[in-house]
Amino acid sequence: MLTKRLESIASYVGQGAIVADVGTDHGYIPIELARRGIVKKAYALDINKGPLEKAEANITAYGLNHIVKTAISDGLLSLEDESVDTVIIAGMGGNLISKILREGTAQLKHIKRLILSPHLDVNLVRKTVHQLGFCIIEENMIIDENQYYNILICEKGLEVYNSQTQYQYGKLLIDMKHPVLISYLVRKLDTIKTILDKMESADLVETCTIIERIEELKKEQKIIQEVLDLLC
Repeated sequence: MLTKRLESIASYVGQGAIVADVGTDHGYIPIELARRGIVKKAYALDINKGPLEKAEANITAYGLNHIVKTAISDGLLSLEDESVDTVIIAGMGGNLISKILREGTAQLKHIKRLILSPHLDVNLVRKTVHQLGFCIIEENMIIDENQYYNILICEKGLEVYNSQTQYQYGKLLIDMKHPVLISYLVRKLDTIKTILDKMESADLVETCTIIERIEELKKEQKIIQEVLDLLC
């Protein structure tokens, strides 16, 4: 049984795809894709031996060793099968996902689709895929166990967003007035207001660092409010 987040990620894998799941952990996504008959073949990749051993045990338990293969890999670097057409990278920060993509440019030459779900620094991932020659053809945002998750579906093509705001919050999410994005921005706005109220009411020494932080938060607050006004 996949979580809501993993189920959503898996839903973007096309029928008959050959998949590499980077940072597979216990191998849940490739196992479920194989179990449902969606993929022809899947690779469960992880840099750590421990999670891969658990993934192998799970794969064996479902009798899927002929479809799902495991391999220790630093990102995409050990992926040698040029028939792989879909790469999933989820459950890690945007900085690490961007690093994996940049270091795996040789492997990405054969990839048709990227399914990416960073839990931090999503804006950096959006910029990275554009710089590497991918378009974001679809973006979704979900709530799973009170946490917000972005899912980016990318395919080959040239694309550049027009503003930093589009990179920060997702052009496609803004264009479709995505309800989960609105919920996220409202919560973020409330959080910033709470922090500002505490900082401005506390008896703090007005150092340059504190003044700069207050100004940063006010700037972010203004941008978020402008986006919300556009969405609502």
